[in-house]
Amino acid sequence: MDRIALLQGIRDEIAALEKALAGDPRHKQLAALRAALASFGPEATTISRAPDQDEEEDPANQEIRAFLQGRDWTHKKLIFKHLTAKGLAGGAEDPRKALGKRLWRMKDIEGDRRGNYRLRLAA
Repeated sequence: MDRIALLQGIRDEIAALEKALAGDPRHKQLAALRAALASFGPEATTISRAPDQDEEEDPANQEIRAFLQGRDWTHKKLIFKHLTAKGLAGGAEDPRKALGKRLWRMKDIEGDRRGNYRLRLAA
């Protein structure tokens, strides 16, 4: 299997899982609870996280990866607009600044220092 077919297979699998999870009321409830927790400020989200919970499981991070999948450089404003439409961009005192920090912490996302981001290309 060539690399392109493998990557497409992975993308198809991710899309299928996202579609299956979108209909699961627990997934929606989890996103709503995280949004409610985030509305209390960044300190509420950091102290209430379970120690074994990996940041990869964060719905906003998952949504960012899904949104950037198959895209080239995408400006932070567009990513923010998408997260806002999905209800995943609120809570912080300055949500746009918080998004910038989030993108910087995500190891599989790279920035061009001009506000554009993309998934890191595999070596």
